[in-house]
Amino acid sequence: MLAETRRRVSFELRAEIGDEPRALWDPGLDDVDAWLRVDLDDPLLAVTPSDALEPIQRRRIERTVEFFRLNTDPDRIFERQAVHDATRDALERGMEQRATRLACRHSPSSLVARDVLRAHAPTLLPDREVECEALIDSVLAWIEVYLQLDHPDQTERRRFEEHLWCLATLVADPDLRCAAEVRRICQEAGLDERIDQLAAQLGPS
Repeated sequence: MLAETRRRVSFELRAEIGDEPRALWDPGLDDVDAWLRVDLDDPLLAVTPSDALEPIQRRRIERTVEFFRLNTDPDRIFERQAVHDATRDALERGMEQRATRLACRHSPSSLVARDVLRAHAPTLLPDREVECEALIDSVLAWIEVYLQLDHPDQTERRRFEEHLWCLATLVADPDLRCAAEVRRICQEAGLDERIDQLAAQLGPS
């Protein structure tokens, strides 16, 4: 969705798509932690713009919240409440690794867990390696189930390919300590040849 009164980038000008004015928040380009907050004092744990945002950025967050019904859809509210309670419970029980994993970005409603940790245990916020390890665990668990299916349909096959691309991207990153472990696991699963093919398409890191 584009900002009002703005023209969409055409195919001929596709190289400028990164500068296309957007009406909504873009998780691929915009900083989650800098732009979004969860109101921990609100029983519904409302998603709100960060106080540090400029007016135009605040408006994009407000549009996004409204468009996706983040603060009015009961299912989304229930999910945030569950993550909030699980994170607080993990902290109270001394389950630090559990609290950190809940705050990893690919986890459902992880913004809630991160804001809880910022408020009560900022040293437990996940770093880049922990984020990658949690992502790898999730991807491999999905692939393990997929490989047991007798007749996966087209949607499942497409998702399988997406998960392989994720692993290939991690393997191709020379700065990740976990890359070697990902490669070893892929070899054990007989996926190393396909992963290498995809990684080669990514080009130099």
